[in-house]
This record gives sequence, C-alpha cells and structure tokens, in this order.
Amino acid sequence: MINNLFTKRKFVLLLITVAFLLITSFFYENKVSYIHFVDEEENMVTGKYLLEGDKLYSDVFATHQPLSYISSTFIQKITNPTSIFLLIKRHREFIIIWSLIWAFLLVYRFGVVGLGFSAIFETTKIFLLGNLFLSESLIVYPLIYLMSFSVFKIKKVKSLEVFFLGFLFSVCVFLLAPAWPLIAFLFLVIFIKNKLYSRWKLFALGFLAVIILILPFVSVFPDYFRDTFFFNIKYFIPLEQNDFNFFSITRSFVSFMTVFASGQKTSIIMTIRLLSLTLVFYFMVLAKRKEFKKLVFFFIALGLANIRYVEPGLDFYRGFHLIVWYSVLILSVSYLAFYLIRNSKSKIFRLIIVGAFFVPLLSSLYISRDELFKKRDVANDYYINYSRQFDLGEAVRIMKSEGDTLFVAPDESLIFWQADIDRATKYVFYYPFMTDIPFTWDEVRSVFQNNPPTFFYCRCEKEELVALTDSYTEIKKDDEGIYLFVLPEILKSLTEEQREQLNYYKFNY
Repeated sequence: MINNLFTKRKFVLLLITVAFLLITSFFYENKVSYIHFVDEEENMVTGKYLLEGDKLYSDVFATHQPLSYISSTFIQKITNPTSIFLLIKRHREFIIIWSLIWAFLLVYRFGVVGLGFSAIFETTKIFLLGNLFLSESLIVYPLIYLMSFSVFKIKKVKSLEVFFLGFLFSVCVFLLAPAWPLIAFLFLVIFIKNKLYSRWKLFALGFLAVIILILPFVSVFPDYFRDTFFFNIKYFIPLEQNDFNFFSITRSFVSFMTVFASGQKTSIIMTIRLLSLTLVFYFMVLAKRKEFKKLVFFFIALGLANIRYVEPGLDFYRGFHLIVWYSVLILSVSYLAFYLIRNSKSKIFRLIIVGAFFVPLLSSLYISRDELFKKRDVANDYYINYSRQFDLGEAVRIMKSEGDTLFVAPDESLIFWQADIDRATKYVFYYPFMTDIPFTWDEVRSVFQNNPPTFFYCRCEKEELVALTDSYTEIKKDDEGIYLFVLPEILKSLTEEQREQLNYYKFNY
C-alpha cells in the first residue's frame, strides 16, 4: 500500500508539508516566551544538573521517565544558553525542529495520512501545550509513527526499519509511563501483523540503543524504581485519580463519546467534537462493511491512549495530559478517511468521506486564529512569565558564595538555574503533599536541622514548611516580600559590592 519510491505525488505532498510547517513554525517561534509551566522547567533544571555530573533519581529526584531530562542535557550542552530567555527559547525551538523532522518523515513514509495528521495537530497542539518541552509533546510523533505503521499493510519490512521500530518503542517507553499500555498494544500488533519474530534480535538492538544512551545518566537500582514506580503508584497517582476502577476505565474507552456531554467551553472542544463525530461516522461505515478488525483496533488504541483519564475538552494546564489521546484521535480519523476513500467506488461517497475529514480540519484552522496565528510580543511575554524567576535567581546569585545551597518549595525550579547554585537536597521541587510522605519529609527535615540551606524559597502552604522559615530573614523587593529567605549570617557578611548589586535590583531586607 505504501510506495517506497520517491514519486511525484509524494514529492508534492512533501512540498505542501514543508510549506505548511514553515508557516506554523514561524508562529510557534513567536510563542517561545508564551506560557510558563513548571513541568517544562523541571526538565530543564534537572537537565542542567545531569550536565554537571549528577545522577538521575539518586542525586536528583524525579518522578518521570528519563528521556525528557536527558534530552534537555544534550540541548543545553549543544546550545549553551546563557539566560533564562535563551534556555526556554532553545528548548521550544527544539520542539519546532522535532515536529518538522517527524512530520516530514510521516508524510514520506505514510503519505497523505501523515499530512492530514500534521495539518490538524500542528495548528491545535498549542491548546494542549504541545509546543512546550514536555514528555507529552515529545512522545506524540514517535507514537503516531508506530501507530501508522501498525495499520498500514507493509509487505516487507526492511532491516533498517526493524531496528528503527525497536528504537522508537524504546524512546516512547522512556518518555512517558502512562502511554505504556498503548505502547504494549502497538508492539503486539506490529510483531504479530508483520511477523517480526525471526528478526527480534535486530528489534532488540534498536531498543537497547536507547537504554545504552540513558544508562550513564541514571541510577537504576533502587532509585529509578523507587521514584518512578513506588512514589507514583503509592503517593502521586492517588492524588490525581481516586476512582481508578472498572467504570473509570470504561470512561477512557468512550472518551470520543463523553466529549459531547462535556460542559467545557474551551476553544479546542469544538475540534475534538467534530473529530469524534467524524470518527463515529467512519466507525459506522466500517461496521456496515463488517470490517470489525479495524474498528476494534482504533477503539482499543483510543481507550488505552486516555487510560489516565482526562476529560476531553480541557485545555492548557488542565488538559495537556490529553495530548496523546488527541493525537491518536486525529490519526484515526486521518487514516480512516484515506482508507475509506481508497476502498470506495462511489464518487459521491468519496466526497462525503472527504467532506467529513475537512470539517474538523477547517475547525482546527479557525480556532487557531487567535492563539497560534496571532502575533505576540516575545519580550513582553518573557517579562510576564519569567521576570520573577530571573529576579529571584539574581538575588541568590549575587549573595551566594562557594558551598552555599538552595531549597525551593514548591516548584520555582528556574531559581536554581539562574542562580547556578547547588541544591540543599535532591529535590528541585517540593510540593505540599510531600511533607506527608515519610521518606521525603524526613530527608528534608534532617537537612534543615543538620546543614540548613543557605537560601530557602518558600511559597509554602504547609505549616511544617512555613515553620522552617523562622530562622531565616526574608528578602524584599520594593519593600514587598518575595518568599525568598536567607540565613541571617549571610546578610551580615555581604560585601559592599554585593549590597550595591542588590540595591540596583531594588532588593532589601
């Protein structure tokens, strides 16, 4: 079904893809300072410490899979950002380049299906923070490649692609744990459908290539398992989802139906509803033709993609976890439109299929007019979203001496990066609920008792954390508290030059 030769048709599709993505990339470049998100910043700050030789999970606490942190390490090594502005900019530019490469590859390998997916996804991913440097953003294209590969009839898989498939599965596994059920499903489908058993060694080699890349940065036993499995399962997941049972799983599998009952009034819900409506129509056509294998495949894939259920229609900070499901929904509609057109003799029916696909496509362009395609003031966005972190980091940088440390609660981790200072503990973030976890709270309390941090940023809610500030002096800016606390003896030992620098930035105490 897929022609591997570089045909004129494919060349035209690639030209359209490149032209379209250059336009969207221009506008995403314009959004490099737009929206501030702590999950993205955690990736970058952790990446900084890995670059300095720390080990993930033993020296730096992290609850996510390792590849996003390690990717940031390489980005910072190559680009050497010298300011928060450049740090954010370079990472978001990486996402732009990542999307360009993958969209080109999807169209080259899977033709018009890849173009249909990219056209809708690229114009609307901003509503789900898909332009930010997040594991959820990074996994979309590799996962969509695997899903596309699993549905197309590929007569002969070349050895290089078998290796590549193993590599991609490994990339997806070490990017996002909640996607593992879907990844496992796609693995079974691809292995059985394409009969890869005889070439499992080549596949395994591709999978191991990513592990070999990861291992120098990671402490595996017991730290990786404690932070990413034990901590998440016992403490973090119950906070997010208390009703993980048969009914919640059922809800995941009918997400494309529950969206019609949603009371959300977000911009993206219109496109999701239109995609879902188109999908239901295509499912009905498949059912009428008794093509139940394809119908069941997409039904299962969509259900597994939202197994950590997020209500369809939520956007930005509330909805960014939905991006994997959303991308699978788009791919499902794009592929089924292509498939039904190719396998229909009636011209009128083909036009209906095309029209059903173009409605959500036009909707995606429409809703993006005031979000993606509206030009923003980059410098003003930077000031609004990152000036506070810069100020806090500068205050610490001015006052610090060799051997000084910082503790941050809950999540302004960019202070670490701007101040270029050691951590008092292995935590680059410390959320209120972590004081209720024995092994995290005992460690922090011990540090404050035996070797207290020089600097303590505490925008705290928990009384246990607030009480720790009693032995500190709060730094102020324009006579207003900024939640930055310093050991009194440090302030007494400041040089005249340090005091002048603090005055320049209007800090006082």
